Amino acid sequence: MPYALEDEFGDIIGKARRGLGLSVADVAGRVGVTSVDVEKMEDYTLTPDQATISRLAALLALEEDRLGAIAREEWEPEPCDYAAGADIAIERFLVEEYNANVYLLLNGKTDTAVLIDAGGLGEAVAERVRQAGVRLLAILNTHGHGDHTEAASTIRRRTGADMYLHAADVSLVKGDVGGELRVLPGEDSLALEGFDVEIVPTPGHTAGSVTYVIGSAAFPGDTLFAGSMGRCSLTYADMLQTIRERILTLPAATKLLPGHGPATTVREERVHNPYFG
Repeated sequence: MPYALEDEFGDIIGKARRGLGLSVADVAGRVGVTSVDVEKMEDYTLTPDQATISRLAALLALEEDRLGAIAREEWEPEPCDYAAGADIAIERFLVEEYNANVYLLLNGKTDTAVLIDAGGLGEAVAERVRQAGVRLLAILNTHGHGDHTEAASTIRRRTGADMYLHAADVSLVKGDVGGELRVLPGEDSLALEGFDVEIVPTPGHTAGSVTYVIGSAAFPGDTLFAGSMGRCSLTYADMLQTIRERILTLPAATKLLPGHGPATTVREERVHNPYFG
């Protein structure tokens, strides 16, 4: 069975290396391996021994035991139920082309729904909304990349849903999204029928990345993955601090449903994510 995490050992050390401004040669020289070895590790074709993992962790400011567990494929997050509370069920659609997640939240009491991201499977999502007999109120985009917005036009045409995005990411959206974009309000919340949405700005992957908190679930998009973090397009240190202060301070039982890879929890990430030891 393939390892379930979005990011493997090579992704983790590569993101840390680039974030710290180190070249492959820098890492090789300071860890005591060849540049070819570093490239192989980042390309998933070489699993280093524990001594090398220890030196890499020290150089890249990663937690050694957590990094080693992922290198040896010994850790995955425990499965969690897909629900945001007593009345809100969550259904996950996997867009295989991008290994991207689309989440449909259904409130059985109000017969309303919201969608987190719209990276693909537009017809399937729209058909599920029809079958469920609910009104899709909004597409809430965590950020503006195409693998999270590509199916918006199809879904909006079929459902009439509004589409929300942070102002800083509007310029990232390419192509037809089925109508005007609604810019997220300056406030820290959005009230939709059946859903109280907390909007937590989490810039780093993009300038306008946000994490939505709805009930007992949070949707960090590509800011945080199980055991890892997203690619940083701003300042690495600031992105680490943002995750630490704005996501990992949520209640420990909060479910984290990222833009790629498996669900996790705040508790799991506090204990197992090598970036935050």
